[in-house]
Amino acid sequence: MRRNTHGRGEGRIHGKDVDITWKGVRSVGTYNNPLKGKYAGYKLSELPDHYVHWAAGNDKLNGWIRSMFRKELGRRHGREQRFVS
Repeated sequence: MRRNTHGRGEGRIHGKDVDITWKGVRSVGTYNNPLKGKYAGYKLSELPDHYVHWAAGNDKLNGWIRSMFRKELGRRHGREQRFVS
């Protein structure tokens, strides 16, 4: 992400107090599916519910992958419903 933020500007400066920091939050639904197979390359928000539930509960997957799918479940169902393994 840092490589995409460099650049060059031209023009006159009219003020010194310029805030260029990005304060947004990237949703987990915008990440691509890291697993191979039928749904490889899909964004997490595009995956069917049964696949996300399967991946979130699969103990054979790496922890960071399960964590991404659990966050996606939380995003889909809101904060009141959490995934229980």
